[in-house]
Amino acid sequence: MRMHFESLGCDVAGWARTAERGVELAEQFAQELDLIVVDLGLPGEDGLWAIKQIRRRHDLRKVPIIVATAYSDQRVEHALKAGASIALAKPVLEEQWAQALSELLGARG
Repeated sequence: MRMHFESLGCDVAGWARTAERGVELAEQFAQELDLIVVDLGLPGEDGLWAIKQIRRRHDLRKVPIIVATAYSDQRVEHALKAGASIALAKPVLEEQWAQALSELLGARG
């Protein structure tokens, strides 16, 4: 997936396999982030937990969050209520990533 973002012209600040590590990376790169991608089905704490932790930080409240998930139930609704900007169903096609990036980042992307 990292290569998808790089092929779309994105610089990837970090990649985490757990929600805890994802939150650590978001905090570490808070001043540089234009976008955060979260999977709801992460080991340990889940992606919803990560979104809530990220949104508690003042410096990360306005950074758009894309949820990429295989879930299609209330977990997606909870993620959007917790502060995710958009949810994409896996598998996410490159065109869907491009459209989401365009919508969320506009001229910045």
